[in-house]
Amino acid sequence: VGTILFSRDGKLLATTTRAGERGIARLWQIDRSTARAKPVGRPIVHDGEIVSFAFSPNKDSVATASWDDTARVWDTATGDPRGLPMRHRDDVWAVAFSGDGRLVATGSFDGTARIWDATTGKTLFTALRHQGPVRTLDFSPDGNLLATGSFDGTIRLWSTANGQSHGWPFRHPGDVTSVVFSPDGHLLASSSSAGSSRLWNVATEPADTQRVFQHAGRVYAVALSPSDGKLMATGSGNGSVQVWDSSTGDLVLGPWQQQGEVLAVAIRPDGKLLA
Repeated sequence: VGTILFSRDGKLLATTTRAGERGIARLWQIDRSTARAKPVGRPIVHDGEIVSFAFSPNKDSVATASWDDTARVWDTATGDPRGLPMRHRDDVWAVAFSGDGRLVATGSFDGTARIWDATTGKTLFTALRHQGPVRTLDFSPDGNLLATGSFDGTIRLWSTANGQSHGWPFRHPGDVTSVVFSPDGHLLASSSSAGSSRLWNVATEPADTQRVFQHAGRVYAVALSPSDGKLMATGSGNGSVQVWDSSTGDLVLGPWQQQGEVLAVAIRPDGKLLA
């Protein structure tokens, strides 16, 4: 399994796998009483590996990002594509919906992020540029800002009203591998290949590092509990998963060890399950 993601209500889970050169995504309905899952709709297929996945706020659509240089929006119930393919000039690494579901953002190895109309698949602004591949992105809860993280070692904020840069870049040691806003939009969590995850206060300019969480190896994934942001989960290249108190920086659970690198983590909205 490459990517995992819970829907905000915790009732759906998305997983991605690879079959040869093709990428396959599956949706699963979660039975909370048994913690078992059953498939929903047909498999979603790209011509390259699927490396990122996003649910629309009302869950009627899902978006995928693939190494076939495209992102796509799909009907959740049927698995049929919606709108045009959203094309970059290189692998697409990241995809996200805005909070109202009207916009989709994508990040690519071509060094750009783009904002698209979620219904038509048409691009809205000129490309949002970094000096290296854009590995990760997230919309603020109010939908006014888009955060992008790049292998150029920076995180940038962009206005979703006009596609213009908002404030100064946040500088992060190493490649930025994951970014996610807190539910109130005041903080941004990030992870990097340099062995740390960070919390940033995005209300200050330049952004202030609120807290630094040190790890033994590269950190590939970070997630905040969707209901309150009080818990932060991280996944590392050394196979460890840890859960932290985001306000104090204390380790709450773990580290749990598994074989291979941990490339994705997700916390169910009620905070009771971690995937």
